[in-house]
Amino acid sequence: MKTFLSYSYGDDTTVIRNLLTENGIEIFDSIKEMQYGNSLQQTIKNAVNNCDFVFFIYSKMNPHIAFEVGLAVALNKPIFTVFAGGGEDTFLLDSTYVHAYPTESAKIGFSLELFLKNLSVNKRKRKTDNSSLPKFYGGGQPIPAKNNFDIIERYNTATGKSGSELEIFFQDLLRVYNVNVVKNSTLKNDRKWSPDFSIWSDELSPFLDNPIVIEVKTEINRSNLDTIINNLNKLNTINTLVGSCLILYDRLGNLKQEDLPITPRQLFISIPQLVFELQFQDFVASIKKIRNNLVHNI
Repeated sequence: MKTFLSYSYGDDTTVIRNLLTENGIEIFDSIKEMQYGNSLQQTIKNAVNNCDFVFFIYSKMNPHIAFEVGLAVALNKPIFTVFAGGGEDTFLLDSTYVHAYPTESAKIGFSLELFLKNLSVNKRKRKTDNSSLPKFYGGGQPIPAKNNFDIIERYNTATGKSGSELEIFFQDLLRVYNVNVVKNSTLKNDRKWSPDFSIWSDELSPFLDNPIVIEVKTEINRSNLDTIINNLNKLNTINTLVGSCLILYDRLGNLKQEDLPITPRQLFISIPQLVFELQFQDFVASIKKIRNNLVHNI
């Protein structure tokens, strides 16, 4: 597998190159390997076309980035972006991305690992129907503005419907509350299970290790509780980069809250309770309060 690595002159790419090499990815360097004696446009086009995906490090203005992104989209190339602080252009927010400095190995490595797994699955499936492809979401860019986001109305619209409606609700909620979403890791039409969201919160790290994976459930009952726990245990076993898990459920069926397990790495949180708390405080404070209530009964 090969990637087109795009970055600005002066960016430290050491960690990213190591991560790519460890995953068996061949690198085309957008600065060092350009054939500047020939047509620059044709050189970039050929390089992007000959790669399996495009990797952008976006830390400051790159004069070629708009052209390279346009080529990647036109050529149907998957895009992975590292936003190294501020100034993001909205045309990159539809691709897989993570907010991190190029030297943050753990944060980038977790997101990249999930991205590459999804990429490999897609190559094996060779699907042509875009509706069946995995959808990725980034975080940190609040849309819509928080003061225009009526959380109660949005929740009432989503609740009682399919699980996908709740996932869309949380996708927007996490963006509005400025939660750093590493990646949505849902694999549709795939037998392997993976969580719905993966977030990174330095404020929550003393209580919940990063990265924090989130699974959204419409209902938890006696029939699916064991399956959920087994999936989470399996995820922790096969992926040592997983820090902790939050299972957000809309309702309980033939179960009580005290029937749900509480461990340092797994917390079951009621969505109605979380929505209530979010009316008065931010996401981090709400999770802390609910966590203390569950663990310490305070």
